[in-house]
Amino acid sequence: MSPDSSDTGVGALVRDRRLQVVVGCVVLIAVLVGLISALRQPATAAQPVNVSAGQPMQPSAFGPLVSRGKPVVCSKDNSQVPGPNAITSGVYAQWSFWGAADNALPAWCAIHIGVGPSRLMVVWYSEYDEDNAQWQSNGRMPQSYTLSVSANSTDGHDGDWKVVATVTGNPVHIRESAIPFAGDGWVRMTITQAQDHPTQDSMLIDQIDCYDISTPALAKNTALFQGDSITALSYDHSTGDQSFDMLMHGYDSRLFPSMLDEGMGGWSSNAAVDHIDKWLALNPDVNYWLLEWGSNDAFSMEDPAVFRANMQIVINKIKAAGHTPVLARIPPSINGGSGQGQLTAEIEALNQQIDALTQANHLIPGPDLYAVIGKDPQGLLQSDGIHPNGNGKKAINNAWYLAMRDVMRANLS
Repeated sequence: MSPDSSDTGVGALVRDRRLQVVVGCVVLIAVLVGLISALRQPATAAQPVNVSAGQPMQPSAFGPLVSRGKPVVCSKDNSQVPGPNAITSGVYAQWSFWGAADNALPAWCAIHIGVGPSRLMVVWYSEYDEDNAQWQSNGRMPQSYTLSVSANSTDGHDGDWKVVATVTGNPVHIRESAIPFAGDGWVRMTITQAQDHPTQDSMLIDQIDCYDISTPALAKNTALFQGDSITALSYDHSTGDQSFDMLMHGYDSRLFPSMLDEGMGGWSSNAAVDHIDKWLALNPDVNYWLLEWGSNDAFSMEDPAVFRANMQIVINKIKAAGHTPVLARIPPSINGGSGQGQLTAEIEALNQQIDALTQANHLIPGPDLYAVIGKDPQGLLQSDGIHPNGNGKKAINNAWYLAMRDVMRANLS
């Protein structure tokens, strides 16, 4: 707001605004202190969920996403904010999490899915990272954990439990595992060790999503997004009902693909080549690898031939692992200053290589993010002229949705 020259009105307004800011800061500090205190102090055990052993799964309003809204029971030494059901609420980050301090480990939470699926993909997310625009964790995430299933538990505590997946040395803040589930009704995640961190002493998980992948078609309709910081920012579930998975479900109620966000800020196609083997090992069960690489190559004026060679290596490795790569055209950047013309020409040259790679490798055509963002770069990009703002994120999610919706629906026929 631009101030006028009247001290009687504006001066008082300024003083009032300052007071509001001070009060707001005090309230915010009090809220944060309360959250930290709740996290550090063990809570009482959640009330058991009493169900009949072998109870059939209730149909999910989210199609293949069968865990959304389902009951959760956690071990007694956990601190839950706002409660154990936070991990099936569909709220990502926003201080809605399952938390456990180091001295509370091992700690577990169990989700009652109900009997029905024969196989699940279990995906957990944690956005409480010091730099959450990085898929590789810098925060206090699970390092070692198991996934177990039970066919006869009635409350998450009792019954027989079988370990179906064991993970050690986990380096990331989002991870998937495919597990057998035939005849079972409960899935439980038990965390035995958290990642080391100098200033954080509690593990936080904001959501656990369980997808029914019992059939080849359901298993095929799984996706992860990989690329640089543009990808990292676009697929953090901050776009609500305009996210890729929600748009897909709105198009066909039988669809609800996974949406793993594996963006790494500042990385280029050279880094993609260096790390693709590791990424494939960490994500063996996801079919569609939706790739957005090239913006950082453009900033470094990478030789288009080198970019193409790098992306061909990535494509070959993804296909050899039995997955399906799809390439997006690079969006424009408008922060080039006096070198804007050269930057634009470089992006266009790299996009020509993406077009050639898509054709030569017989790939599904990905979205043209150059055209999508190029329609209104001032309105869809942040002030840095590179990264998408809120509307830009929605536009990118929508572009990927339009590129993949008929492909995914066809898998079900």
